Amino acid sequence: MKEPYKELALKIAIKFLEIVKHRGFEEYIQAIRSNMLMILAEDRRETFRKIVIERLDFGGDAESLAFIARKTQDTATSVRLACYQKLAKDRISISTFSKLERLNLVINGLKDPDQLVMENCRVYLI
Repeated sequence: MKEPYKELALKIAIKFLEIVKHRGFEEYIQAIRSNMLMILAEDRRETFRKIVIERLDFGGDAESLAFIARKTQDTATSVRLACYQKLAKDRISISTFSKLERLNLVINGLKDPDQLVMENCRVYLI
């Protein structure tokens, strides 16, 4: 898919996800979530990865939580920051993560080179 169309496709998917969630079509929600996680894992553009983190409902889905835990090691500061902000905003308990993911969340956040990421990690952990 050409670059300009990827952004439009992502925006449409996010809007579609909101509509489908409202109507309760669980099979569609999972399909959209899987595609958004693929974008999060594979797309080289920081803005796309950040948008997915900000918009995706990570709830208690183990696959989604594993992705957000991994993205606390992203090369882009804005993506790492978005992870901790999202976790705090959605009040996702650290206990919902596996032991290894919890350890990574704490270490990655508190040892991040960016002060704002460190602070947002602290806010999340409190």
